[in-house]
Amino acid sequence: MGHGQLLLRSTKTPAQPTRIDVLFKNVAALHLPASFDRLSIAETSGVERANLNLQVSSKEMAERKTFVVRSTNFQGYVIASAVVSHEDEGEYDDPSFFTILPLQEP
Repeated sequence: MGHGQLLLRSTKTPAQPTRIDVLFKNVAALHLPASFDRLSIAETSGVERANLNLQVSSKEMAERKTFVVRSTNFQGYVIASAVVSHEDEGEYDDPSFFTILPLQEP
């Protein structure tokens, strides 16, 4: 995580020959494990957000959404402005589709 961004990446397997990157932008807070199995992400409703007992200031919540992140045996959250995903055939250590390449001098 850096610059208010969080990138989650899946690994390729024989059963899943592609990788998936999930990028959260403008992250204020998160509660996640180090790895997941069968990830799902959904934006919370007001009731769900209240049930999470978030200990985050209203300043951090301003203009951000709360995303519930679920896996087989864990439920966490990410508070961020947006979440996007991309699937490709890149290797685990290849740059992300979301990487902004620096401008090259002519």
